Amino acid sequence: MNNPTPSRKYILLEPLMLALMVIVGIVIGYQLNETEDDYSLISKINDEELAIGRVEELLRFIENKYVYTLDVAQIQDQLINTVINELDPHSVYIPPKELEGINLQMDGKYLGIGIESFQYRDDFYISKVKEGSPASKAGLQRGMKILAVNDSIIQKNDFDYYDLADLIKQDKQVTLKVINNKTGEEQNILVETEEIDINTASASFRLDENTGYIRLERFTSNSYKEFMQSLELFIEEDKLENLVIDLRDNPGGFLPEVVKILSQLITEKERVLVFTEGENSPKMEYKTTGRAFFDINNVAVLINHGSASASEILAGAIQDWDRGIIVGIPSFGKGLVQEQYKLRNGGAVRLTVAEYFTPTGRLIQKPYDKKQYLSQNQEDLKDSSEVSQFKTLLLERPVNAGGGIEPDIFVEEEKNWDSDEFQIMLSHAKEQVFSEYVLSERGLEKKDFPLNEAKTNALLSFLKNDKRHSDRSLDMYKQSLISEINYFLAHIYFEDSFAAQMRSASDQTIAKAIEALKEKGTYSELLH
Repeated sequence: MNNPTPSRKYILLEPLMLALMVIVGIVIGYQLNETEDDYSLISKINDEELAIGRVEELLRFIENKYVYTLDVAQIQDQLINTVINELDPHSVYIPPKELEGINLQMDGKYLGIGIESFQYRDDFYISKVKEGSPASKAGLQRGMKILAVNDSIIQKNDFDYYDLADLIKQDKQVTLKVINNKTGEEQNILVETEEIDINTASASFRLDENTGYIRLERFTSNSYKEFMQSLELFIEEDKLENLVIDLRDNPGGFLPEVVKILSQLITEKERVLVFTEGENSPKMEYKTTGRAFFDINNVAVLINHGSASASEILAGAIQDWDRGIIVGIPSFGKGLVQEQYKLRNGGAVRLTVAEYFTPTGRLIQKPYDKKQYLSQNQEDLKDSSEVSQFKTLLLERPVNAGGGIEPDIFVEEEKNWDSDEFQIMLSHAKEQVFSEYVLSERGLEKKDFPLNEAKTNALLSFLKNDKRHSDRSLDMYKQSLISEINYFLAHIYFEDSFAAQMRSASDQTIAKAIEALKEKGTYSELLH
């Protein structure tokens, strides 16, 4: 087994080091991965010595003696950010006003009323109302135009989606002024804000008779439970032939949830799934429990450049133990462990304390210099000295370390999403179908999906007659446009799983995974 590449050390200027000591001195720590077992770091540090540090002393002089009035809290925030910016790409300072929302997100929730909105021309409209949400109970409906939130008038030039969301969650009660698209009347509707659950297992359905599909958006404190609930839908007589787990664009999250999910896929007891280690953090191994509830034969994991951290841990463990196939394009390459520490000002610092390693000892983290990554191109990484080769633990297949997880089967993603031309055309297409189906209240049913030839041809004709788009572009993006419009409308009208099913029909990565799963009988044969 190769030794892991030593982590880089950064030498900070003396004042910045002192500032960091002050920050650590005032934190009350809790581990992000052990939220039910908080502990304090204050007992480990001599507060009396830190209290007379030069940075703290300087701040006191500025606060009490400086000729002009200053916002000392703002200066402190700037000082913290100066220190954090000298570290690594994933250590961050979280201001007090952002902390609650981030913690809620990690718990699989957000503060709001349970609506989604769509910007059509110069106005915002309600595009979806979550069943059982405060919005639903208050009588808000799909297609209503939002005129104002409390006293704030909603206008395109002044607002975007995030501004609207921030307005809604500011108070325990909000009044939305809307226009009822059925009656044309203005209404003022009072809505309670509350914590809305986010289902991180956002889609689960059968790809075929023998293959289940589960998409995980991120790993929150509820992800294992949601994964198991989704899995139960496919299990007949405690056995599932094939399972596709979609981790594309999953940025990561709680490590314990990943370990529990992996323990359902790798059934042998005491197998190392991931280990962490740092200069000030002893090696810690996370192992399988040996308590799997279902029999799953073949596994395929889908990844892309947006799959990071906990997603890479799951994909890496499956690959290292030769448990299944990894399909897609190389993952992001985030292999740094953060712990989050509360600050007395109500904010927090999320500090990198260790590195993640796959079971073979591969370092997931790609090379970086302070806040900047040295390479965003996987081909460049293959040629760099940072890449080391390892062998999987059962079949001894060669696998690389030094820049995320490389798939066993490469499937290039379509380039359309990187094209401004496609995005503009898709935006105009969405506006057209939103006006035609949502605002006109024509309505759609599940049997209408995917949209038939006549409806898609009508949409393509609309775009063709729009002088902003060329025939060449329309021909180039035709299939992607039709796929995304089906997904867009299905998402508005129905549950996420149904919408994802519409998109999966034209998904080449899923198609390649199904093809590979069907070729062989057992998961070990998949990899020969």
